[in-house]
Amino acid sequence: NLVYLDSQIFEILTARRILSSDSLKLVETYRRKWGLDQYDALIQTSLISDEELKVVLAEQLKLPVVDSTDQLQLDKDCLKFVDFKDAKRWWSIPAAYITEGKSQALVLIMSDPTSEELRAEISKKVGANLRLSLATRQEIRTAIYREYPLEQQLPKTFMKK
Repeated sequence: NLVYLDSQIFEILTARRILSSDSLKLVETYRRKWGLDQYDALIQTSLISDEELKVVLAEQLKLPVVDSTDQLQLDKDCLKFVDFKDAKRWWSIPAAYITEGKSQALVLIMSDPTSEELRAEISKKVGANLRLSLATRQEIRTAIYREYPLEQQLPKTFMKK
């Protein structure tokens, strides 16, 4: 996974006084040692749960939350905009493609939408504006493996000889 260094999670948690600056220094040391992004470092150090982080980010960024991707009705046609590898790398899954006036937007469920660099990369690659919702990484992982065809998940298995 590519680590986007402009994630704003640490800043949000510090500003909201959810975690102390000492705790975040500890997480930053851990993050650098293992080459993780801020999200994974926080979850792996158990300073905040996946679910708690989702709620905090939703409140801070004023984004809708997906309570469970099991209940989510994804438009399967949207999967063509984000292939399996990118969905895993970006921790995201497309939910719908909508028209807003004269422009198009992809409804994308993400775990960490705080990286402007990542959002710009996704928007450029899919050729549309993004409308974001939040889910935990576990919820997104479950949805990715449930929704993408096995041919994309295991391409070498299905290669024609």
